[in-house]
Amino acid sequence: MSTRCQVQVIGGDGDKVTLYHHTDGYPTNMLPLFKAAFDLSGKGWQAARGGKCASFLCAADPGVFEPEAGHALHGDIEWYYQLHCDGAMHAGATPAWFVTLYEIDGFGDTQSKRLLCKRKPLDEAVSEAEQIEQRGQPA
Repeated sequence: MSTRCQVQVIGGDGDKVTLYHHTDGYPTNMLPLFKAAFDLSGKGWQAARGGKCASFLCAADPGVFEPEAGHALHGDIEWYYQLHCDGAMHAGATPAWFVTLYEIDGFGDTQSKRLLCKRKPLDEAVSEAEQIEQRGQPA
């Protein structure tokens, strides 16, 4: 069975986009994928916008992400990420991405979230991906 996840992208502009990721949703795959998306962005000011950030994620892993119509938890995920894309909205500004990560227990109406990583700078989260994943280990 695939390890699914959701990523809620929260832009510095207040824009929120929720993406469903169909496979390999565990931290040792997703956190480096977030870094690849940040690198694709060119680290320009637009990478602080929620919609742009989501588009860079989709470009980093085409065909696996799917935009959600809303922001509710999907019924079959094991991991839930919030990717905070912060920064000023003008040319010359430098964005910064931060990660909050939850393990999801249960299915459908019985789901609960357990915080594993709170608003950690992306580079730190990537370097700690294995330890974060071991703290979670969803059933």
